Amino acid sequence: MIAPTKLTDFTPLYCEQGAAIWLPSSTRTTSRRSGLVKFDFLGLRTLTIIDWPCRRSTARRLSAAEAPVDIAAIPRDDPASYEILKTAQTTAVFQLESRGMKELIKS
Repeated sequence: MIAPTKLTDFTPLYCEQGAAIWLPSSTRTTSRRSGLVKFDFLGLRTLTIIDWPCRRSTARRLSAAEAPVDIAAIPRDDPASYEILKTAQTTAVFQLESRGMKELIKS
């Protein structure tokens, strides 16, 4: 979910015992009523599509004696990436490619 302030200002969070990630307890319908956008990043198809280029890149890097790609090491504050988002160049970007989402994220 995306919120303009702390997520807890809009919805309660929960964490399963032994887990490290807190999740919103509201549904898609209740989140919409609160003005929030709920994203589903965990679709198996999406994860598979993300995995394909990572595997190919890793195979190429190993043949060139380079370190494999580490998704966790990709910076989350890359100015060039945010510029692409701000200009709504999000065709083929999961959850951000529709006309409505492009209008929403355009600055």
